[in-house]
Amino acid sequence: MKYKIKYIPLDSVNPADYNPRKIAPEDMKKLVKSISAFGFVDPIIINDVTGKVVGGHQRVAAAEFLKLKEIPAIFVSLDPTMEKAFNLALNKISGEWDIPKLKDVLGEIETGDFDIEITGFDEIEIEQLMTSIHLDKEDLDDVEQKEKKERVCPNCGEILS
Repeated sequence: MKYKIKYIPLDSVNPADYNPRKIAPEDMKKLVKSISAFGFVDPIIINDVTGKVVGGHQRVAAAEFLKLKEIPAIFVSLDPTMEKAFNLALNKISGEWDIPKLKDVLGEIETGDFDIEITGFDEIEIEQLMTSIHLDKEDLDDVEQKEKKERVCPNCGEILS
């Protein structure tokens, strides 16, 4: 199914009052900073049956803070129950970071030429990430071998539980 992106007036957006997702003030600042740097490139999702925002409530709040006149939106057609289910799915289903790749990417782009915080990571998070110890496979194997040795009785050789 193909969807078209339409630019709509921000003041015509109708957020869903049931939306259970919230954002911390420091994360909102990061979102505002990101939208300021990259533009509003992640459209909100609106149910054309109810006229309510299904996904993108935090981006709408950031757009209001930035006093944007219009924002991109994708329209879907859902009954109210499916709308709420989709809202939850959009907010719940997420992944996690591949830490080595994340460190590599942040290291590549942290050249000092621009504000690295537009990535959504603040300087403290980046420093903690860059200085964190990452155990590679050899280190994990060493740990496993040490744990095995620690579970064997040194006097009788019996495996301890």
